[in-house]
Amino acid sequence: MEQSGGTARPAVAVTGMRCLIDLDGAGRFGWRLVASNGRAVAVSVASYASHARCRAAFLWLCGEHADMAGGIQGRRPPASG
Repeated sequence: MEQSGGTARPAVAVTGMRCLIDLDGAGRFGWRLVASNGRAVAVSVASYASHARCRAAFLWLCGEHADMAGGIQGRRPPASG
């Protein structure tokens, strides 16, 4: 997912960081976790059909991070209806 150059919208607050949701040229959404210095520290592997699904995937990741090992993750959230 490339940075969207102006179409990103804040999704959720994470201490010291922010999550932005970008809209790509194909009309799909992806999230970026951005540090307070402006650098992206994590990006979604998948893209999503809606802003809501993208936000839900990020929130799922935030809730599951304690159970994940390692520094780089590529888990997908469970499919939901």
